Amino acid sequence: DYVILNCWALGSWPTGINFFTGARFQGKVVNVGTNLEEAVDVLRTLGPKYRYLLAGYPPFLYHLVQECKKEGIVLSKYTADVVSGGEGFVEEWRDSLIEVFGRSSVIFSVYGSTDKGLGEGLETNFAYAVRSLIYIASTMLYDKNEAEHIMALRFGRATLPFDEVGAREFLLSFVKEERNIQRVPMVFQFNPMIFYNENHPMLDPMQKREVDEFITTILSPEITIPRIRYNIHDEGRVMLYEEVVSVLRRHTISLADVNPRKDRYIDLKLPFLLLFGRSDGTISVDGANIFPEDIEECLHLDERLFASLSSFQLFVSNDYRVGIALELKEGEENEDDIRRGVGAIFTRELARVSLGYGELVRDNLPSRHFVIE
Repeated sequence: DYVILNCWALGSWPTGINFFTGARFQGKVVNVGTNLEEAVDVLRTLGPKYRYLLAGYPPFLYHLVQECKKEGIVLSKYTADVVSGGEGFVEEWRDSLIEVFGRSSVIFSVYGSTDKGLGEGLETNFAYAVRSLIYIASTMLYDKNEAEHIMALRFGRATLPFDEVGAREFLLSFVKEERNIQRVPMVFQFNPMIFYNENHPMLDPMQKREVDEFITTILSPEITIPRIRYNIHDEGRVMLYEEVVSVLRRHTISLADVNPRKDRYIDLKLPFLLLFGRSDGTISVDGANIFPEDIEECLHLDERLFASLSSFQLFVSNDYRVGIALELKEGEENEDDIRRGVGAIFTRELARVSLGYGELVRDNLPSRHFVIE
């Protein structure tokens, strides 16, 4: 049995409660929520004699590992699997966990939303293999040695399944366009008998380009509010099982060679969902949504400062903090003063304007320390 650390947000947020409802049948659950000190204390107190399942948002799990290092807790002595969700993550995040817990550790993600329901998509072992290969192909375009290192870390052998030309062709089979060649989507499989997803490209008037989105019809008879061709504006698309298998065959990749967990049921004949993030510029950090409108409202509090900006974009920093990239209007030279002014406004007002950011502040999470570029 697992000792399960439930590090999802609790209270009015559905994920933590719903996760506990199912997880209590799989082991002993410790509901720590997004309390970093308590999560560290549980690992320190119980020690490495148990098998753990660490469940939470990618930024929280990142900071948990960093805090354990500071406290002298040697996580390599622990046996732990990891499940994340609520937002995407870069594959370097998973690499860092594999290096801590070992290749036998199961580190996977789940896709869902409050609107449509939790658990819409699961990163199965098949989906894990596909995303790992996309990641390896993307890395190979600029660093073959690093791609070989990742291949060995993920699949136990350094031999790459494609050359540079083959890697580019492999990537374009999934990301479609050259401008997306360095983007590594999250990859999930889903049950179309419950979540019927359809590709639904949309024209983005700001970027003047077509953006891949998908719409969902929920077929479960248990829902109280119908969701018919419902769009939450996640950027991504559906690929059929046959399409993915065809790509693997063209590159002579066998599932047996990309199955490090020796899953007998890896060949699940379910469709795939490829996700790049939110198409409207929204970011998620520690389960909290930060909307561009919240940032714009704060900036409007100082019209002189707002007038000096051409645009801004939200991002998540490498150490999982809220990031805001500012583009100044042509001729503006007081870059440092503008950055300080924006920082002062956000420190004063963002927790009031943004419900999501306010949760980060109230929970005293490291991700509340924003980055301004």
